[in-house]
Amino acid sequence: LGVNIRRPSEGWGVDLDSVAISLGECTRDECSKEVLAGAVLGKLRVALAEAEPWASTVERLRQRDALCGRLVVTEAEGKGIAAGVTEAGALLLERPDGTRVEVIAGGVEIVPVPRMRA
Repeated sequence: LGVNIRRPSEGWGVDLDSVAISLGECTRDECSKEVLAGAVLGKLRVALAEAEPWASTVERLRQRDALCGRLVVTEAEGKGIAAGVTEAGALLLERPDGTRVEVIAGGVEIVPVPRMRA
């Protein structure tokens, strides 16, 4: 997630031109990086103080884990069986050799299992 304060002088480029915008374009006000960072961190501090304990969040993630036990392919670590959610909230991936690794970022795709014909 990026927060753009101003439109780049060379523009966004073809890929982003129809979807990117800057705060300056939205508000018509000048904003410094420091002021923006202070505002975001202030709101984040309040939100974190009001949030439920992390352990409760991880437990809810585990209860709703639609990947657990499924064959998946991850961008970062390749193919394996999704083996749950770690205490840090990462995907736990069991590799074909039995080792386990945490996947903290990147895409994950479920590998379709072919259906057997009757």
